[in-house]
Amino acid sequence: MACEISTRQTTTAWHDMLYLISQIYDFTYYVSQPRILMAMARDGLLPSFFSDVNKQTQVPVKSTIVTGICAAALAFAMDVSQLAGMVRNQLSIIYFLYINGHC
Repeated sequence: MACEISTRQTTTAWHDMLYLISQIYDFTYYVSQPRILMAMARDGLLPSFFSDVNKQTQVPVKSTIVTGICAAALAFAMDVSQLAGMVRNQLSIIYFLYINGHC
């Protein structure tokens, strides 16, 4: 007997909204990583290499490049769902350590 696949939609409006909010939250984490590195370098928690910004655009170019290289290396080595979970957890830990380092 073949397995039956249910085609009934099981999501609700609040589930969709919660998913949308979590995706916006994740995107904000990913985009903010170079600036987090820059701020930590300016506070002396990382080497000053990460605190350099472009004079014209005020973009932390070096930390953006390092973040991109690390993300690309991990993307080639891992499954996307594992990578997303790992990055989310890593950034949460970085925020926690950064905030508690200033207390």
